[in-house]
Amino acid sequence: MRIIWTLPAKFYLREIVDYYKEVASVRVANNLKNKLLRATKKLSILPDIGVPEEFDIHEYRSLIVDNYKIMYRVEPPYIYVIDVFDTRQNPEKIKRNL
Repeated sequence: MRIIWTLPAKFYLREIVDYYKEVASVRVANNLKNKLLRATKKLSILPDIGVPEEFDIHEYRSLIVDNYKIMYRVEPPYIYVIDVFDTRQNPEKIKRNL
């Protein structure tokens, strides 16, 4: 299956990377970004690896990577990455893109 990153998911990934560039280093930011991207690439082979999440009328799944939750939806032949969410935030914020 093909992985499609939605615009909001790309935006939040960019925010996370920019934050770590400021508070840590470019190397730390790029390592985290690569780790998140590698995790989503695994979804093309194993789309049901994530935990089912119940929101709205769609079935979403989530994958945890470090302190981040990657929210995605499987609609063959595509997997849509909907959001990248810092799990240390208020859980209500996760509904922002669903």
